[in-house]
Amino acid sequence: MFMEQDSHTDEQIKKILFLKNVAVVGISDNVDKASNYVPKYLTEHEFNIMPVNSSLEQIYDRKCYSSINEIKKEIDIVDVFYPSNEVLPIIKDAIKKKPKVIWLQEGIHNPEAEELARKEGIEVIFNRCMLKEHQRLMPLIEKMGSEYFLKLKEYDDSTLQQLYDEHYFESRKYTAYENWYVRAEFVKKILLPKKLLDIGCADGRLVMELRKLGVESYGIDGSTYILNQASKEVKNYLSQVNLNGKFPFEDNHFDGITSLHTIEHVHNLDNFMKELFRIMKEGGKAWIVTPDTPKEEQNTHDVSLKTLTEWKKLFLQHGFIVKKQKQYGFLDMKGKLAPLRLYKLPEPVKTWIKYSIYWYLNTFVKSKNKGKEASFVLIKPTKN
Repeated sequence: MFMEQDSHTDEQIKKILFLKNVAVVGISDNVDKASNYVPKYLTEHEFNIMPVNSSLEQIYDRKCYSSINEIKKEIDIVDVFYPSNEVLPIIKDAIKKKPKVIWLQEGIHNPEAEELARKEGIEVIFNRCMLKEHQRLMPLIEKMGSEYFLKLKEYDDSTLQQLYDEHYFESRKYTAYENWYVRAEFVKKILLPKKLLDIGCADGRLVMELRKLGVESYGIDGSTYILNQASKEVKNYLSQVNLNGKFPFEDNHFDGITSLHTIEHVHNLDNFMKELFRIMKEGGKAWIVTPDTPKEEQNTHDVSLKTLTEWKKLFLQHGFIVKKQKQYGFLDMKGKLAPLRLYKLPEPVKTWIKYSIYWYLNTFVKSKNKGKEASFVLIKPTKN
């Protein structure tokens, strides 16, 4: 018997599949059932599964909840494996947990229950298999699993394009940041560059703002997708480059370089540092910002993680003079702080206020969220 399916587009389903906290109601320990092998597949592809079955104590080394009401954690998706005529009370309980999505598996459809969820602002998927949709729609990394990529010594260009696509930049909320002029002003202040290269430039927003400030600026990035998002006024100053290879510039070419949350995406750090040193002029400065995170937390995108001490050691080994650099200048006095009119204060006072706020955020807020960063200015020594 034919059963209709929800009307979500492929793009809408993709966005839902980036949600990771999934309560699976009706999970089974029978390996031949979809209610067993579908959630098992999800656990193997970095979903955080919360099993719900009153007759099981544990499955996949995870505690089984007797009902969805027992779950105290945040739930993004409630994935339901129950016959259509038994779904209504499950949906009523699920609504209380305020998930973003209720997903009724293939062969499950209950219009009354679905309408109740929609009235509460919850998206409803019905008569779709989460495993099949994931395999059909998701990027290479999601299909093959992170273990495959972690074994690679280096990403070729084809792999780079599949990993650093639209979904990567959406998940990192890259486009949410707007105050690039603030970053540009700070870069100009600490590097004093005449000719600058932004490594990992994305769509070139920093390059564009620096050019407005009179700095001859260029950018390179590995992702073709994000470079194609660049505006016409900056596109000609950007190039696609695999950062594991040779940079397309002459020796001693730039007196300023920025690499803001880029170096951690590079496998071949030895080559990267040699290229950085080669293209920098003597006395030139490079500002590097990267996570202060141990190697054990490396993943498919952040392939080269180190602690602050380890990063400093690497930079010294490649001949740079190394100085720590606070990022207080990223705070925008004319943004959320505008009502306080702090931007009207004298420059030394503004700098002190920015530094104090930065210290507080980095010491108390980011440390709790495992968001510490290593920030250094590297100087290429002069021969004389």
